[in-house]
Amino acid sequence: MRSSLLTALVILFTLSYSSAQTIKYLSKSGRSEVPATEAHYFEVEEKNKEGWGGTRTRYLVSDSSKVSLANYSNLNGGLLGRGVLEGMYYEWYPNGKLQTEAVYVKGELHGPSKTWYQSGQLHYIQHYQNYKLQDTLKAWYETGELRRIEVYNQNELVSGKLFDRDGKELEFFRMVEMPEFKGGERQLMRHLAQNTVYPKSAYKRGVGGIVMVAFVVSKTGVIKYIEVVQPVDPELDAEAVRVVQTLPAWNPALIEGEPEDMAFTLPFRFHASTKWNNKL
Repeated sequence: MRSSLLTALVILFTLSYSSAQTIKYLSKSGRSEVPATEAHYFEVEEKNKEGWGGTRTRYLVSDSSKVSLANYSNLNGGLLGRGVLEGMYYEWYPNGKLQTEAVYVKGELHGPSKTWYQSGQLHYIQHYQNYKLQDTLKAWYETGELRRIEVYNQNELVSGKLFDRDGKELEFFRMVEMPEFKGGERQLMRHLAQNTVYPKSAYKRGVGGIVMVAFVVSKTGVIKYIEVVQPVDPELDAEAVRVVQTLPAWNPALIEGEPEDMAFTLPFRFHASTKWNNKL
């Protein structure tokens, strides 16, 4: 009798645990759900006792190696309903060594954020206050020598120094330069306005909303890996993707002076109540 009771309790616990766990299959960008056969990642979501928050642990489909672990105060809140990050966040290299460690408060980076080389040597440490860089950033060569010091106030660079491996000061440049549309944000907005056409049938149906499109600005500045991360309507989604496909090459992101791929997201606002362009 006791054995049967224990077995039942184990089964009940397993079912209860499984019901609080969800597995999602994600694209290469990690932003969109896809069929399991097309997935680059799979993500295990576990709710906490309250049922609101919990964790999401991401793995590579190819070898099931752990990629990241994030804690949430609300798994379905925040921007786009993707959750409100709260507490520790981690990323790992394919070899299992820790790559990044950061802290989130109410969905924003706050406090120290550290990144390591695959060798285990600390690469850099920076500090955030309400998602903005604050105080001192320090970075090291993989061999351990100090490479740079940058001081920030509310995301604005106050001062910076760059050194070679022998400690000699070099001409300074920022560690990270974000990708930029050639001509700046104003030219980007002009390009979007001039090239976006409100689909006639969607307008007549009164369909509107904000379509969010994610993409990667490659090392060469060419746009790749375009996908809709906040869909509204098939016609509006397709139009937003089409416009992103028309974007010319950007100035790529620079990490330590070298071009790197970097993700970017653009919102497309379609308001059916207003004829905001003359191409209807």
